[in-house]
Amino acid sequence: EMDGFEATVRIRQNEKEGMHIPIIAMTANAFQSDKDKCRTAGMDGHLSKPFNQRELNDVLTQWCGPKKQTASVRDTYSPETTQRVNLINPVMIENNIESLDLGTEALFQLVDNFLTEDVPEKISDLLQGFSNNDIGEMRQAAHSIRGSSSQLGASGLSELCKEMEINILANDLSSIPVMAAEVKTIIDSTRSAIKEYLSHRSSELQIAAISK
Repeated sequence: EMDGFEATVRIRQNEKEGMHIPIIAMTANAFQSDKDKCRTAGMDGHLSKPFNQRELNDVLTQWCGPKKQTASVRDTYSPETTQRVNLINPVMIENNIESLDLGTEALFQLVDNFLTEDVPEKISDLLQGFSNNDIGEMRQAAHSIRGSSSQLGASGLSELCKEMEINILANDLSSIPVMAAEVKTIIDSTRSAIKEYLSHRSSELQIAAISK
């Protein structure tokens, strides 16, 4: 019989590029060890019973918020012209603007902090786990980058970390240092691609406003 941890691992292994299914653990315990076990398995969050309506609403809003689309902006953006295909997911970027109620500058600051501060820190944790042969630490670091990058629209980074997770779970660790180096190499290009998309979006909206 498959439990929630094994089910989560299976789901993460079979997710396609650009897809991230939110998985929240719901348990009777609130110990840090339980939360760590959930994150290591690939879950996004942890909700301890008993919980109140506000706590439930906060989790649902964070992971299942409204996903409105502004197709006109996305459809006119051509990432092919910048040779950055698959680095970003415009649908997720638009969802973030809508669900988080952020302007483009605020959203880019959030992305910038993640790419320039959080990702290098997690890669450091991953390599430390590699040195210590700590599967759990490596898995947690790769999953953390994967989940956050997918949520922020950095699909190329998310897909690369998904591959790392699969290799870690399969105990195929020889590729981990190389893949960690690859993550570092695409940080700048991902940052530039998202910045370019948001800039293009702002320009399109300004043109649309003037045309009215």
